[in-house]
Amino acid sequence: MQLTEGQHRQIRAGVRAGFAAIHRAATEVSETSNANQLIIACSHRASQTPIMLRYGALQWAVGEDVRMRILTYHNYVQNLPADPIADILLT
Repeated sequence: MQLTEGQHRQIRAGVRAGFAAIHRAATEVSETSNANQLIIACSHRASQTPIMLRYGALQWAVGEDVRMRILTYHNYVQNLPADPIADILLT
């Protein structure tokens, strides 16, 4: 299957929008939290590709004094906890 240039643009726009949402959430959490800790929960796949590749940028966005933790779950998990201990939950 070959993607058209328009489809590539849509994928890039979606990825940019997703990271912008993560950045906004991380910034909001770091500004409102007294714990100086940000916990992101996501699948193993999401942690290895998009999150860890941009870990430095996320750390810079929330501030170096904020400790970031990445909690991962197996990709096949369908019922995540109703009240996760994470500040940001990527599903």
